[in-house]
Amino acid sequence: MRSVFKDEMDLIWSNYEKIIKQIGFKGMMLSSQFDLIQDFTLNYKNLYYQVKNINEYLGKTREEISYAELKLRRLIALWKNGNVWRIEGGISFKSSDKYNQFPLFNCQRPGIIPMPKTITKLQAKCLHQYIEDYNQKSEQDASFAKGKTRYIRNLRDLRNVLMIQENMDEITANKIIKLYGSAVAKKEVNDFSNDSIDFSK
Repeated sequence: MRSVFKDEMDLIWSNYEKIIKQIGFKGMMLSSQFDLIQDFTLNYKNLYYQVKNINEYLGKTREEISYAELKLRRLIALWKNGNVWRIEGGISFKSSDKYNQFPLFNCQRPGIIPMPKTITKLQAKCLHQYIEDYNQKSEQDASFAKGKTRYIRNLRDLRNVLMIQENMDEITANKIIKLYGSAVAKKEVNDFSNDSIDFSK
């Protein structure tokens, strides 16, 4: 699936990445799931114009641009069926579309709303990146680490860094540790499974 929808998946991740940077690490970890679902809700029309503008800039033909737009709709429909997203107004297909190749949106500018499990995986991805960044900065500058934990090698190290470096209380740090220690975070932090989003780049 990655090869077929590579450009479209990269576009989705680019949008999500911008949102993650706007929210920041603590916002990603401490905001309610309800708030994060709202923050990560995308608008189909915005994505449509992004695809169109990118392909026009690349000098693609009208047919190639139309196909790129169709692939975006197909990817959205695929992830809706995989419970990655909920689509405002839903998706339908014409009766003549035997193999459901041409998804139709039931409202003009539908919101693409992430499911709770998608938010959890985005949080795990963000936390994984935090660990990598922390270890890299600590390796480059020994004075970066405020406490005794120079590198994050396990969940205990991560808990200590969250409490000392990020000034989090014990309950909050433990909650975040539980998120990262879950099977979803450990198994799918770098990429999503076939029924989810592939964030590998």
